[in-house]
Amino acid sequence: AEAAEERADAVAEFFATWAAVTSWAYVGVLARLGLTELEIIILESSADQAALREIGFGHGFYFANIAGSFILGLLTTVAARWSFLFEGPVMESMKGGLGTGFCGSLTTFATWNIYSAEKYFQK
Repeated sequence: AEAAEERADAVAEFFATWAAVTSWAYVGVLARLGLTELEIIILESSADQAALREIGFGHGFYFANIAGSFILGLLTTVAARWSFLFEGPVMESMKGGLGTGFCGSLTTFATWNIYSAEKYFQK
C-alpha cells in the first residue's frame, strides 16, 4: 500500500511539473513575440540600422536571449539562496515551469525555430 501511494505521488508530481512547464511555455512564447516586436520597432526607428544589425538586431534574438538569461540566472540564484521559498511539490513544479518552460520558450527553442524557418525559406 505504501509503495502504491509513493507511486501515485510521483505520478502526480510528474503531471504537475508537466502542466507548469507547458503553461509557462505559452507565456514565454507571448513574451518572445512582444520582445521581437520591440526589437523591430527600435531597429526601424534607428538612424544607424547597420550598426544594430551587426550586434544581432533584426532577428528577434537580442532582447529575448538577454531577458531569458537574466530571468534564469535570477531564478537559480533565488532558489539557491532562499531554498525555503521553493519547498514542496507545487513550488518545485513552478521552478521547473519558469526555468524550463518560460525561459526555454523565450530563448533557445524560439531562437532555433526562427533561425530554422529563415534558413528553410531562403532555399
